Amino acid sequence: MKVSILKDKKKQELLYTTLSVMALLTLWKIASMVVEQEILIPSPEATLMEIIRIIQSPNFIMAVVNTLRRALIGFGIALGAGIGLGLLGGFSKVIYYLLTNCNH
Repeated sequence: MKVSILKDKKKQELLYTTLSVMALLTLWKIASMVVEQEILIPSPEATLMEIIRIIQSPNFIMAVVNTLRRALIGFGIALGAGIGLGLLGGFSKVIYYLLTNCNH
C-alpha cells in the first residue's frame, strides 16, 4: 500500500504540476542568467512583458485569425494530399509501392 502525505489525488496532481512549472521556470531563469544574451535565452520576466505588450497591440486579434487561417489551409492541403495519395495507392499497385515505406 502506498503511503502519501497528500491523500487526495487531485491535490497531489496539483502539487506535482505546480512544482514542475516552478522547476522549469527556475531552470529557464538560470539558463538566461548564464547565457546573458536576451536574443538567445530571454528571461521569463522579459518574455512575460513582451507577451503582455503583444496581446495589448491593436493587431493581435487579426494576427491570431490569420495564423489560424494559415494553419487550417495547411491542414486542408495535407488532408487533401493524404486522401488523394491514399486513394491513388489503393487503386494502383505501382503508386502503392512508391508510397510504401522502404524498410519492409
